[in-house]
Amino acid sequence: MTFGTDFKTVIANLLEGGRFGSTLTRTEVTRTNTGSGGYGGESESDGSTTLVYCVPSRYIKDKRVIDNDFGDLDEGEVVVLIKGAQSMSQDDKITFESEDYRIRTIEPVELNSAVVAKRLILSKKR
Repeated sequence: MTFGTDFKTVIANLLEGGRFGSTLTRTEVTRTNTGSGGYGGESESDGSTTLVYCVPSRYIKDKRVIDNDFGDLDEGEVVVLIKGAQSMSQDDKITFESEDYRIRTIEPVELNSAVVAKRLILSKKR
């Protein structure tokens, strides 16, 4: 586990301050059911925002930091890596390169039982 924890620290230091990669803005979103009996709509309200350091998959592929297939992406989707300790919810709104996204998936990246990063698949908000 020590190796995994040490590697987690290395990844966190690389991401800190945007020295490696980019940034995104996380906006906490609260959803409220506006209907009754399961009918009606749902309203959203934006909460607090947080600046998050990230590495987009295209940067990873261009620099060959890791040689990995990032899976099937739908048109307009983006994959980013963030610190393993960063809080994130699938309800959050993500603003990346002036575009708004929803989080499709959040997956831990583990090494020796330590979460060293999180992999997010972002879908353009419609």
